[in-house]
Amino acid sequence: MHRAPNGKWYIYTSCARRPEGGVKRLLVLEAKADDPFDGFRLKSFPDETIFAIDPTVFTAKDGRQYMCYSQVKPEKGQVLQIREMASPWSFGARQAELANGCWSQGYCLGVLDHLGGDLCEAKNWKKRTAPVFASGNGV
Repeated sequence: MHRAPNGKWYIYTSCARRPEGGVKRLLVLEAKADDPFDGFRLKSFPDETIFAIDPTVFTAKDGRQYMCYSQVKPEKGQVLQIREMASPWSFGARQAELANGCWSQGYCLGVLDHLGGDLCEAKNWKKRTAPVFASGNGV
């Protein structure tokens, strides 16, 4: 749950559009009132063409908002994607692919450092060589 630059509360998550499962899509829920505990309503599916999960958002000091999420690309597998938001519920045109995904038994939690500059430029990010957490001992 995040408070967007427009002052409203939003939940960014993913789901399958059909009860029996299927491709996961990002979705945005908007608070019905100023108090986020008064409930939420479906606001949008920001991009219904991608298989994506685990979104989070970031508001830069200049007020621009970005969403980062894990996306499955048929030609590459799972990647970490960042996109600038046109509004708290829709994507703008700018985006960058930042890192690889989590489809193997060697699952780990890595860290990316922003080196400065445009958040939607992959060259401005560096992946640390060692993960924060990694699978081990069969877990």
